[in-house]
Amino acid sequence: MVKAYILDWRGVSLPENAMALLPAWRRERAAELRRPAAREESVWTGLLWRWAMEKSGFDPDMPISVLPAGKPVAADGTVFFSLSNSGPLALCAVGNELMGADVQQARPVNLTIARRFHPEEQAWLAAQPEGERELAFFRVWTRKEAWVKAASNEEFLSLSQQNVIKPLQDWGFMDYNVIVKNVSSQYLAALCSQGEALPAALTQIQPEALLTVLGREKEESPL
Repeated sequence: MVKAYILDWRGVSLPENAMALLPAWRRERAAELRRPAAREESVWTGLLWRWAMEKSGFDPDMPISVLPAGKPVAADGTVFFSLSNSGPLALCAVGNELMGADVQQARPVNLTIARRFHPEEQAWLAAQPEGERELAFFRVWTRKEAWVKAASNEEFLSLSQQNVIKPLQDWGFMDYNVIVKNVSSQYLAALCSQGEALPAALTQIQPEALLTVLGREKEESPL
């Protein structure tokens, strides 16, 4: 079964040694970001990834490859994972099959973006009550992003390529499950898996507990 963890770090500051707690590939990614806020989001997401990998019994120091689309994958194909962050929230899904995860803040949005959706998705969105259309947009968007992350490997996929409103149909040789979770009144999260069962709920991780565990393990690791 896919395991999915959500982290909300609002009100918690990163410790000075936070970057040292990350694996090399994530440190490099975070260091490339110029905006402090973006760098902080990347570090928190990386910390959640490391915690989730260890919690799931996988080695967070395993070799990681980055695909052309920027998707990180385990180089030996023994584990699959997906990361996402939005504002102070980070989401990480881990399992044994292709998967995708996405978290988004539901906010005012230019609905003309939906022209990039599948025609049936556009029709469904237009049929929603006007006052609920923006939230409905993000219910589609999070599913769509999760599906793209799960289905894409070496190739880039179009947002119009698959209708995620109805149960996902066969795509090539793949079957996908997809769900959307209400993280709060402002945030939505979606998970998509090639075939593994999806969790009934997201496991919420407290940032203080995460930092305590990772910091202790770092201190105890041999030099």
